[in-house]
Amino acid sequence: MEEKKSSLTHQKEKIARKKVSHNASKFKKRFILNEKNYYAFLIVLGAILVAIAIFNVIQVNPLDNVMTGKIVEAEEAAKPAKLELFTIIDSNCKDCSTVTDLVESIKNANTEITEEQNLVLDSEEARAIISEYGIERIPTIILTGEIDKFNARELEKRGDALVYSQAKPPYVNPLNKKVMGKVSTILIEDSSCEECFSLRSVSTTLKQQNVVLGTEEILDRTDTKAKNLISQFGILKLPALLVSEDIDVYPFAESLQGSTIQKTDGYYVMETPIPPYFDINTKTIKGLLSITMITDNLCEDCYDVNTHKLALAQMGVTVAEEKTVDLNSVTGMALKLKYDLKKVPTIILEGDLDTYEGFDAFWKERIGTVENDGAYVFRSVELMGGEFNDLSNG
Repeated sequence: MEEKKSSLTHQKEKIARKKVSHNASKFKKRFILNEKNYYAFLIVLGAILVAIAIFNVIQVNPLDNVMTGKIVEAEEAAKPAKLELFTIIDSNCKDCSTVTDLVESIKNANTEITEEQNLVLDSEEARAIISEYGIERIPTIILTGEIDKFNARELEKRGDALVYSQAKPPYVNPLNKKVMGKVSTILIEDSSCEECFSLRSVSTTLKQQNVVLGTEEILDRTDTKAKNLISQFGILKLPALLVSEDIDVYPFAESLQGSTIQKTDGYYVMETPIPPYFDINTKTIKGLLSITMITDNLCEDCYDVNTHKLALAQMGVTVAEEKTVDLNSVTGMALKLKYDLKKVPTIILEGDLDTYEGFDAFWKERIGTVENDGAYVFRSVELMGGEFNDLSNG
């Protein structure tokens, strides 16, 4: 029994040793296989890393080239633009605008002026430049050279040059050498009309708009030259102002023509738009009126009738004559009966009120009546905002 047990034990140990030996052999094979895989993995990984490095080199080099190029471009752009500068002027035009300030501005910019020439209009070289670049205004500036590196809003590119073509009036037309923008004016007045609307302020306004005035004539309507101009231009009202068409080169010239300004024979003709004026046909002054102010001396709290004069002045109406009449006087009672006055104080206007545009309609619709004899009677007394005497109450 013991021998069988011992033999069985021995067999179990033998089997166990075989399993261990087999497992060891299997592990060794697996280990050898894994070790081979490991080295293979290292080889593949190395290849990938090399590929990535090569890719990065390929990508970085162009980027580096681009950046280098940009830096070179920036450095080049930062360098001053090398320019040749030419100016052309007409030394005979004393009133012409100048380009001095613009030339200084160009020089003070990021520029290097390699050549500078100041030419006069009559020179052969100036004429050649004018023809080549189609220059229409003198004075002018021409820049050549590295013009793509220089930017100035006052200059425009023409071919291989930058040209200043915006000379302000007065300037010279290089084709006919005529000075453009030097304006002449002729004012025709009636010296006997002190109340007439004046047009003398127009010249001042033109000067404020930087218009250069050459000759400024003032003529009386009785002068021979004035008579000829009145006939030539069909002038009907005085004062009248004639402005030469030289003003056409100024920016606002397009707005000149209107109901009171017409262009004829080289002049803009402006007849006075506001009364009073001298009427050429009737040889009389139109737009003057008289005012009769009717008060009630018994009404101490009534509004001041003189406020009507201020209101008329604000409406542009010119009062040439005035008088004040008490309602209770003979004249006052006669006016009360003649015009059927219901409220006082009030006023009565007489004269050329129809010459004031819109006045007649305004008066009839808003504040009064126009009588058969042409008198304008103020009826809406309550609009004055003060006390008044209502005569309808007896």
